[in-house]
Order: sequence, then C-alpha cells, then structure tokens
Amino acid sequence: MHILMLILAIIIYLVILLMIGIYTKKWVRDPADYMLASREFGIAANVLELCAIALAGSLMTFLPSLVIQYGLRTALIRYVVVLGCGYIIYGLLFGKLARDSGAQTVAEYLELRFDYKVRMVVAVTSSFAMLGISANNVLAITNVINRLTGIPQMFIASVCFVIIILFSVMGGFWGITITDMIQLLIGVAALFGLIFFLMHQYGGWPFLMQHFPSSNLWTTGTNGESMRFFAVRYPSGITMLLNFMVFLLWGNNYYFLRLNTCRNGHTARISYVIAGAIGIPVLLAPVCLLGAYAAAIYPEHFWGRHMIDGSSALSLLIGHVPASLKILMIVGFFAVTVSTASTALIGVTSTVSRDIWRRRYRPDLSASEELKVQKRLMFFVALIGWLICFYQGGTIRLFGLVTSWLGPVAVLMLMAALCPWFTNSGALCGDIAGVIILISSSAVQMMGIHSFFSRIHSSILGIVTTLCVGTVVSLFTRSNYYGKLGWRCDPGKGIRQKIRLSFFDTTVLGMIRYGTVTMADITDYFGCDSRMTKASVEALDKGGYIKRDRDVFSGFFRLQITEKGKDVLGELTGSASRLEKVGLSVEQFLLLRCVADPQMDIEQYKEARGYGSLKLTALVSILELRGYIRQHGFIKRKISITENGKSIVSAFGDVSE
Repeated sequence: MHILMLILAIIIYLVILLMIGIYTKKWVRDPADYMLASREFGIAANVLELCAIALAGSLMTFLPSLVIQYGLRTALIRYVVVLGCGYIIYGLLFGKLARDSGAQTVAEYLELRFDYKVRMVVAVTSSFAMLGISANNVLAITNVINRLTGIPQMFIASVCFVIIILFSVMGGFWGITITDMIQLLIGVAALFGLIFFLMHQYGGWPFLMQHFPSSNLWTTGTNGESMRFFAVRYPSGITMLLNFMVFLLWGNNYYFLRLNTCRNGHTARISYVIAGAIGIPVLLAPVCLLGAYAAAIYPEHFWGRHMIDGSSALSLLIGHVPASLKILMIVGFFAVTVSTASTALIGVTSTVSRDIWRRRYRPDLSASEELKVQKRLMFFVALIGWLICFYQGGTIRLFGLVTSWLGPVAVLMLMAALCPWFTNSGALCGDIAGVIILISSSAVQMMGIHSFFSRIHSSILGIVTTLCVGTVVSLFTRSNYYGKLGWRCDPGKGIRQKIRLSFFDTTVLGMIRYGTVTMADITDYFGCDSRMTKASVEALDKGGYIKRDRDVFSGFFRLQITEKGKDVLGELTGSASRLEKVGLSVEQFLLLRCVADPQMDIEQYKEARGYGSLKLTALVSILELRGYIRQHGFIKRKISITENGKSIVSAFGDVSE
C-alpha cells in the first residue's frame, strides 16, 4: 500500500514538472532565452534558485556523515558557514564582473582575458567535473531511497535523469528555475517536517547532548575523532575551505550562469550575499541535525565504526516515521536531487554548446539552429551524466577527482580579474600543469600507493601548481598590452598605438559615444560571441579611442569614449545631436518612449523591431544605467519609467526615426 502511495506521489510530482516545462516552452524563442532566461531574473528569484542549488541531494548524506564522524562544529562551521561565506565572497568579487563582461560561461570569460586555447582547455575539464558532480548528487540520494524501498539504484537514477530531460529540454533555464522553486518548497517541507517530528518525538538540544555517543557533540564524532584545521590532508579545515569556499564556486560554470541570468550586476551581487548570509544557514543547519539525531537515537549503529555512512543515518531516521512523512521525504529527496542536478547539467550544456560546438565548429549558426543544437546537447549531456552513474563503486571516488579539476579554473578566475600581467601562456601552462598534478595525485591515492601525493590533498597541490607554474611562465612570456609596464587606462597617461578601425569597430565606438557602456551591452546588442567584442574593444583601447574604468575586476569591462573617439565619429546632426547631450541614441529613445506609453507592450515592440532577447536586454540595461527606467518583477522582467525618463520623453516628443 505504501509503495502504491509512493508511486502515485511521484507521478503527481512528475506531472507538475512536465506541465511547468510545457508552460515555459513558449518563453523560449532564441538561444538566449534557453541558456540565460534573457537575463531577466530579479533578486528574490535568484536567491531562491541559489538556495535550491545549495540544498543538494549529495549534502543530505554528506553533512550527516560529517556530524557523525567529527561532531557538529565541523559540519556547521567548516561546511555550512564556509559555504555561506563562499557565496558572499563570490558575489562580491565576481557579481558585477560576470554581468558586465558579457561572457556567458567561465571558459568564455577566460578567453576575454587570455585566449582561445585557455577557453578550450577549461571548457573540456570543467564540463567533465560538472558531469561528475551531477552524477554523484543523484547517486547519493538513490542509495537512501534504495535502502528504504528496495528499488534498484540505477532504476531510481534513470527516473531522475528522465525527469530532468522532460522539463529541461523544453523550457531551458526558464523551466529549470521555476521547477527548482517548486522543488525547493517540496524539499524544505520534507526536511523541516522530519526535524519537527524528531524534536516532538525525542526532544531538542538536551536530548542530543545527552544521547549522542561521544564526549562532546560539538567537537567530537562517534569514534572520538575531531577534525584538525591546519592539516594538508583531507578532510581538514583548510582543505574544506578551499574545496567549498573557492573551488566549488569560482571554477563552476553553473554558478557563473546564475550571475549572468540576473538583470544587472547589482542584482547578481546582492542575491549571492543574501543567499550566503541567510539562505545557506537556514537550509543546511537542519540537515546537520539529522546526523546528530541518527547517532543519538541509534548509537549502536555508529559507535566504533570506521566507515561513517550518511545514507545509513537518513535511512534509519526515515524508516521509522509515519508513512505520509516517509513518502514526503522520498519525494523531497527526488526534488532536491533533480533541482541541483538539472542546474549542473545546463551548466555543462552551455559550455559544450557555446565554448566547444559553436566556438570551434559552427560559429556561423543561426539563432534557430543554435537553439536546436542546445536542446539536442542537453539530452546528450544528461545521457552522459546517467552513464557516469554506472562508474564502478559509484561516483564517490570519482567525485574527489573531478571536483579537484575546478581548482585550477578557480585560480585562473582570480588571476584574470586581479592581475593584468598574467599572460596567456602562463594561464594555459598553469591550468594544464594543475590538471596533470591533480590526475596524478588522485590516481595514486585511489590505487593506495604511499608517496608524496598521498600526504597532501589534491586541492592544495592543484592550486599551488597552477599558481606557481602560471606565475613563472608569465614572468618569461609576453603579456597582453594592458599588462605591460607603462600602460595606463587613461590614454592621456599612457602610450597608444596607431590603429586602423574596421566597420565593426566604428559601430561599437558609436554605441559607446553616448556614455558608459559595458562589454555585455555590446555583446548582447550584436548577439555575437564575446571574442568579437574583445577584439574590437582592444583595438579601440590600443588606439586611444576609448578608455576602461579600471584594469581589474568589473572596471575592466566598463567603457567610455575619449575625445579622439568622438573626433573619429564626427558630429551628429538633428535629433541625434540633441539626444546625445542626454546620453541617448535615437533607438534608445524610441524604446524609452515605448516604456512611457501605457498602451504599448514591450514584447510586441520587440517583435515588431525584430529584436532578439539579448538585444532588448542590452537597450534596457543602458537606459537603466542612465537612470531613465527601472527594472522590477519577480521572474519575468517588468519595466517602469522614472521621473528623469518622463522628462526626457516630454522634452524630445518631436523625435522620430
């Protein structure tokens, strides 16, 4: 009877996700809709999505294991707090940078600072890492469900990937985001339902302190172990800090994608800060308590054990709860697993489609062709993720290998943002050396060979190797022009070159003439790969026609025209000349007038003009930067005109095309 109720609950869950996929399919009109949701998400929507990613299926077993083996301090402080701080730091460092750069993937961003070779190496290694993370996330929960129901693990894993394919292929990031919100609600209801049941049945903190089988629940696990902080072998405070505050975030493409789905850099930055400061602790602290309750209620199952199994802890807890709560927990496990895994898979898909397929093989793809390719690749990527689940012994061992591959990428992310002198050759050699040392270290440890590699965790080896090799090579190779001695962002303070401008360069310069513009505005407006924007902006910068705000972080991607640039373009006449004084082109003004008219619909205006999703986003972004409009709305973007915008529309009412 319970199995029939469970099957019915899962069918209802599947139908809901399928309906969301069908509903959001109509929102997907071009590749930008599919992979970036047209950069429309607001703060609240992005916070919820980040929370859905954090409440992962793998953490439902990993955190209880940490508590049982090392005590609550390790799980709460050295994982939950570290991950929350990681979100905050990542948002503050890379929020505006990612959104202003115009790069849609980590690998694409690294080509903006380095070159195509670095982009390809990072795309391949990070894709494999994210596939391993996704598969591990699925298998962690299938093990629990298998112990509770007896259903074979691979059948459960297959159901998970079928669910992901059903709604992801149809709705892309729109479908994934909305389903993630639903799945977050289901997961939270299941988690807190179990916590409240345990507290009512057994008691709260006094019960845990009295019955947890160790001398100190806070600092010591059931085996009497305490995790050391200053140790170079995993697990330790240092290695966990590196893995979960740096590697998992900085080198991971789906976190970068989350920055790029936001309306602007401020939204991206604030959403990560809120999720890290509030969402992560509220969601993950109760998961830690599950490990404490399991050991306190069933101490005979954990005392003296050398292999601590978080799946066993959850299985024991859920196996003795009422049938209705058990069904909710199992469906909740499905939800949190599918939520995080689907986000990881679209992160892989975006890298494969944009950085490998389109960049390397089909740069001439039309929008409709690219959308078809993205959907086919999403199916193909999910299939590979499913196949990785057959890795002998599960993906736990593989997880340690593939997540380490994100370490070198994390180093390159920081060096690209912070150090203009870090060269293309340094980045390439550092990344390759880091990956080789990580593979060697993981292989040696998996084979049980005692060596230098077995004494130091691969996370430390990877970043030290990448940083050292990259720095040394950079010192002996030629840097990009902006990393050379004597170069200054201001053309009046540094030497510039004689550059012959192409038609595209002049067109880009024409966009910048009206005021500060980001590289994202240019890339989105033309719907091109950011390598084209990079080439044009570098030519304009070398020639002194524009200047960057700064040579580090987001200022590197914020551009202003110089007097020399204005001289090249010449004087405007008529309405265009008048509008230039208020920082608007005729095209931007016409959109502003549309926003001011309550009878006009932005979507209809976009269709009538033949704008792609990102072209409209670029124009909206520029108008918002000028202070003429305001963006709001939970998921879909809504636009309202400001008082400044109304005065401009009133003053230039006679302007026409």
